[in-house]
Amino acid sequence: MCFQTQLILEFTKSDVYWNQRILEEVRKRATFHHASVFARYPWPVITAEDPEHVQDMQCGFVPKHMPDAAGFLKQYSTYNAKSETMYDLRTFSKAAKEGRRCLIPVTGFFEWMHVGKEKVPHFIHHAQDRIFHIGGLYENGTYTILTTEANTRMAEIHNSKRRMPVIIPEGHERDWLNPHLTQEEVLALCAPAANGYLTDWTISKLITSRGVETNVPAVWAPHPYPTQGPAPDQAATLFPA
Repeated sequence: MCFQTQLILEFTKSDVYWNQRILEEVRKRATFHHASVFARYPWPVITAEDPEHVQDMQCGFVPKHMPDAAGFLKQYSTYNAKSETMYDLRTFSKAAKEGRRCLIPVTGFFEWMHVGKEKVPHFIHHAQDRIFHIGGLYENGTYTILTTEANTRMAEIHNSKRRMPVIIPEGHERDWLNPHLTQEEVLALCAPAANGYLTDWTISKLITSRGVETNVPAVWAPHPYPTQGPAPDQAATLFPA
């Protein structure tokens, strides 16, 4: 599943971005080196209803008929939703059927690999150091991150559940926001990202440390583990100056 994300706005490779004006709106938002969805930070989201502007929404999908958001989220975990069942589950089906899809811009996300009794954290990002978009559903100022079956590499990393976030293919961002897509067309865009689209490295256990600030650059710095081999040179591979 996807519960930890990153959005660094000092990236340089934005020439292929689908909408430069939207990119500039996203850049005005705060930088997140590490954000947990459970903290419910306001996150920039582009919706099907207003695709020309960026809105700040909280992760944790709350239907309109639920007035107590905090109480609802304590009872139901709606930070993620399986794309394969979004049209069937009562919580998400109305939003799915009515085309309330959104783009969630990120520059990376975090996932854990089970190695024996150890959980090894990984930072996953675009292989060409670009911003990319996770697909979601939204309602009432909240959103959920859609997930799908993992591709080969993500199945190796997220080897407990073998899932990954739905990543909207470059060039299909406007398609995703089209409220008139058929269910079959939507699900086709929820296919696992192609192998090689993302790259990754292992990071330290800072990300799960208690009582310290984790929204810092050090949280996603490469960190080697004996079972994983050497870490890459971060400075040479991600968002160069």
